[in-house]
Amino acid sequence: MTALLDIRDLDVALPAVSDRRFAVRGASLRVDRNEIVCVVGESGSGKSTLAHAVMGLLSPALKISGGRIDLDGRSVTDATPADLRAMRGEKMSMIFQEPLTALNPLMPVGKQIAEGFRAHNVKASGAGIAGRVADLLRQVGLPDVERVARSYPFELSGGQRQRIMIASAISLKPRLLIADEPTTALDVTTQAQVLRLIVD
Repeated sequence: MTALLDIRDLDVALPAVSDRRFAVRGASLRVDRNEIVCVVGESGSGKSTLAHAVMGLLSPALKISGGRIDLDGRSVTDATPADLRAMRGEKMSMIFQEPLTALNPLMPVGKQIAEGFRAHNVKASGAGIAGRVADLLRQVGLPDVERVARSYPFELSGGQRQRIMIASAISLKPRLLIADEPTTALDVTTQAQVLRLIVD
């Protein structure tokens, strides 16, 4: 059976001026459907870079210089920018490490979640999409969803922003969900709640 995610001998090269040649060197990983896999390592060992490579979101200074990434039998490494946009959301999604920098500071969070539906041509009226956004916000345990949907990221707590990121990441029911240290800077109670949401 084809793996959901298959990474083989992946190298991600750093710019020539760096103190080392690779951010990721020879990484191989297989994730099957309905499987939870944790990648652990020291700070700076390439965990986030690996996640960004899978999503096709490497910074311009970083380059995949060897190996390959396949998602559900389809190459991510050789995908065009349009192909990657189509894959993100429905096939794969990511909960970023710091939601305050991942969320658009100039747009209410409800509109940001709704953008995902519109970008993937989800057929629903404006009211239908607003209803789906409200359902997602309830699903991740946010109170007063109408107020939260109208809020800007800076108006919400760290735990609320992280829940918004989870709602956005699961909105299109992706086959692969990548979580990059999703509980960083959260209190212990909120950490446990966020981890339960991701597993559910």
